[in-house]
Amino acid sequence: MYLPRMWFSENERKGFMTCSPTGYRLLNLAGWVGALGWLLFLIMVAALIIFAITRLFEFPTLWLFALPLAFGAVALLLAGLGRSLAGRKHFEYHYKPDFASWLEGDVRKTYPPAAPENRAQLAEAME
Repeated sequence: MYLPRMWFSENERKGFMTCSPTGYRLLNLAGWVGALGWLLFLIMVAALIIFAITRLFEFPTLWLFALPLAFGAVALLLAGLGRSLAGRKHFEYHYKPDFASWLEGDVRKTYPPAAPENRAQLAEAME
């Protein structure tokens, strides 16, 4: 099963989205696939309880629990692929000064773009 990680701040989320739009879309898709897997799991548990009460339960029906696990595995793969796309650009989030940074070519980009009064703090955090 898959539960997506929460963003530390809006700057991390928007920085990730600016750094790797495709990776961001893959993370969103992974969240939806994971939610669908959890929903399918809850439906399977409810169906299993109903089958047990009505005495229609048969042991081979337990293989259906592999479906939610498959949704979770697909979600994990999508999330890993999305994170690796940002990892190729050396995406980093700096918690204390609250900004995200990554490389585009040889130029380090930041989100939010560095204001002149914050450049010293940004340079200190990146060391």
